[in-house]
Amino acid sequence: MKRYLSLLLLLPLMLAVPLSAMADEDRNERPERYDYPTMDRYQWIEECMYRQQSRAYETLYACGCAIDVIAEHLPHETFISADTAEKAAGVSGESGEYLRSPDISIQELRIAYGEAKNEADKRCFVRPNRMKGIWPDF
Repeated sequence: MKRYLSLLLLLPLMLAVPLSAMADEDRNERPERYDYPTMDRYQWIEECMYRQQSRAYETLYACGCAIDVIAEHLPHETFISADTAEKAAGVSGESGEYLRSPDISIQELRIAYGEAKNEADKRCFVRPNRMKGIWPDF
């Protein structure tokens, strides 16, 4: 009788192992968060803290959280392209004209980046537009 009881207790565990393996396979198909190099994360956090005009721990935490949220939405290559387009859009003259053009792909990049940053603002309590003209609304 004890033998059957121990088998009955092990049955749920034996069923749970294959189910957990299937859950791991699903997780591997779509990453929870895209992997960004440490230097890119650090640079973004420094720029975020500059925009917030604060070097406090709370700002460091909020900006670190924000880049994590952005990493949930955009692959690294898209993030680099969108961040570059966003920074260069304010360049005057012919140099910035290309990025201000109504090219659909650049505008789509800027919109996707803006949506990711807005989500980061909401989830991480980052105060956007602290320095006017640096963090545009989308």
